[in-house]
Amino acid sequence: MREWNEFSQTLDGIEEVERQAIRETARIVSILIKRREELGMTQAALAAKAGLKQSAILKVRLRFHGWTRYRR
Repeated sequence: MREWNEFSQTLDGIEEVERQAIRETARIVSILIKRREELGMTQAALAAKAGLKQSAILKVRLRFHGWTRYRR
């Protein structure tokens, strides 16, 4: 969870209620990503079931799990 530790250091100066909301959102996104992977679903398959574009699923993942894993 290196990315969260790095990100959480940038939360200084943000109200506690906002920090809690960010933490909870990150927790939920992590659970959703893990479950999608457990089910063997691709981002494209999840997007189709959710009525979204695959790029929307990717943006969520990148936002909460850091860009570094996905750079080539």
